[in-house]
Amino acid sequence: MLSRIALVALSSITFVLADDLGKGPLFSEGLHDPLIAFEDIHRPQSNGIPSSIPSKCLEHAQDQGCDVNALEAREVTYDDCGQTWTLCRCGDANMSLDQMQDRFGTIPVGIRSYVGAALATQADGCSAANYNGEFIRFHGDCGVTVFLHEAGHSVDKGMSGSDEWHNAVSASSCVPDGYANVAYPEDWTQMNVLYTYTKQFGPLPKDPACLQPQMDLLINDARINEAQDTKTCLADKRPFTVEDNTMRPAPEPTPTPTPEPAPEPTPTEAPAPPPTEPSKCNSAKFRRLRRAVKAAAKWAYVSIPYPG
Repeated sequence: MLSRIALVALSSITFVLADDLGKGPLFSEGLHDPLIAFEDIHRPQSNGIPSSIPSKCLEHAQDQGCDVNALEAREVTYDDCGQTWTLCRCGDANMSLDQMQDRFGTIPVGIRSYVGAALATQADGCSAANYNGEFIRFHGDCGVTVFLHEAGHSVDKGMSGSDEWHNAVSASSCVPDGYANVAYPEDWTQMNVLYTYTKQFGPLPKDPACLQPQMDLLINDARINEAQDTKTCLADKRPFTVEDNTMRPAPEPTPTPTPEPAPEPTPTEAPAPPPTEPSKCNSAKFRRLRRAVKAAAKWAYVSIPYPG
């Protein structure tokens, strides 16, 4: 029996084969080399801490045949967003968590806001897939344009299936590259990569007149421009966040002030009587309080494929 993920992947492949846009490519060699400036795109400051393995990472790792006992995850905070992202990797993945953290951060924060989490797996070369616009799985060592491409699928939200987009493609004599030619969603997200380039670096290295009808739809779409232009994350766009990281360190305890010693009695004062032994009732209350504190302390630790 095919897993749910396998069925999604199979249906995506069927859809891709069915489209075949029949357009020539603007960049016949793909987007990586012509858009090499993406390697120098702004990277926000970030901080990562070890994370427990989210169920979504586990599900997609199992589907890929990863050794689940070797899975690792990291909860990452970027300085352009108050929310965290959880990034995961199989033990034999080509990309390290440091590389994942760096490359995921190259996705402009508004576009990044549409992605829930991501997983790196082992493969020769590079390919990647976006599942339901929520979760990205990378196969192999993938560069910045692949990260941008897959995140773009999350931003699409059905725009690539609209009559307006299909008409814009019909009115164009080219698509971004050969891969964009295989399906409307792939064309849309490659166009979004080109649009991101113009936002970050200026004019494209080739005249885009042959695909201008598609570019005009992106230029005139308020939601797309919000994702491209915002300098902070769009919390309402996140498909999910991972909140159950049981490996998050507990906060530092607040130091208890040392009480000052009582003053010595003056000769005119009688010495204070010695303290009486606590009653059994008070001792029982103390034990209950201590158990409650210990219990509360425990909670403190909680805090389709693209070839590149």
